Amino acid sequence: MESIHSLTRALSDKNVYNYFTTLCQLPVEETSDPQIIKLLNTLELFAFGNIRHYWQYRANFIDLTREQAIKLVKLSIWDVLSQVAGGTIAMDTITKDPGLVGALTQIDGHKDVELALEVLLLEMCGESVRTVIDEVNGTITVVEVTKYRDVYDSRLYGLKVLQPQDIRSLTYHKQQLEQWLGTSVWQVQAEYGKVVEKSKKRRQPSEV
Repeated sequence: MESIHSLTRALSDKNVYNYFTTLCQLPVEETSDPQIIKLLNTLELFAFGNIRHYWQYRANFIDLTREQAIKLVKLSIWDVLSQVAGGTIAMDTITKDPGLVGALTQIDGHKDVELALEVLLLEMCGESVRTVIDEVNGTITVVEVTKYRDVYDSRLYGLKVLQPQDIRSLTYHKQQLEQWLGTSVWQVQAEYGKVVEKSKKRRQPSEV
């Protein structure tokens, strides 16, 4: 098993975004040490969960350091933004999220939730996602998502704390992809049909 120190460090490391491979390789069932179990549970949280899950199942996780808490908040925000890559969402989608509000205001003592969010988004631009903030209209445009979080696959790992309904699994992402492909193909077919009809209409006068 990887050292406790390296696993703990990975939870704070700004360059580490994925934990699924580590979870699958660890001999989870071989330990009975409560602290190690909590640490492994926390790796599961960072792989698939968010700050709301931390408070929901609090007793199962380690006490987070300031750096680890910020990392989990960023992962939670990243989760929301990655769902609208290339699009725009209202800022209060995040600032009014019950799980994020408390965490955002505690970071560096910010009392202004929107200010705290902007600070984190600026940091995240160099890490995982590029955004443009429109303070006038209160929106966030997700320009690009440069990295993605782990996707849960029950064939490779069994959840220890989080519940299937808490996370987006491989099946969920497959369904989303199929839905997107179905919609996109339908749109392309519809546009192609319009082009064909216009082409026919343009040719008709010369063919008479």
